Amino acid sequence: MLSTLVKESSKNLPLIIERNVPLADKNMFKTGGCAQFYCRPKTIEQCAQSIAYAHANNLALFVLGSGANILINDQGFQGLVIHPALDSIDIINTDALSSDVFVKAGSGLLLDQ
Repeated sequence: MLSTLVKESSKNLPLIIERNVPLADKNMFKTGGCAQFYCRPKTIEQCAQSIAYAHANNLALFVLGSGANILINDQGFQGLVIHPALDSIDIINTDALSSDVFVKAGSGLLLDQ
């Protein structure tokens, strides 16, 4: 049986997996039907949980970014849509001899952020 709530996040934030979520408001062309299952992970652990959930339940996976340059079928998506909401930015390394700075950005971060 498919669970609508996956628990045990390392940060005590449960990963919520919703059913029949409209996708038209999640892309710039406003196209598409519903996702059979949909989640918005906010941590790396929740991303891993969502992938494990899809594999355990034999669900097709689709990772949705900002919704630009995509047309979603009016039939929707039969499987799990993962719409990452990781919005962290970490400075990994700075080079004292140049102006180079290396950063790690979350997969839900927009380019202008």
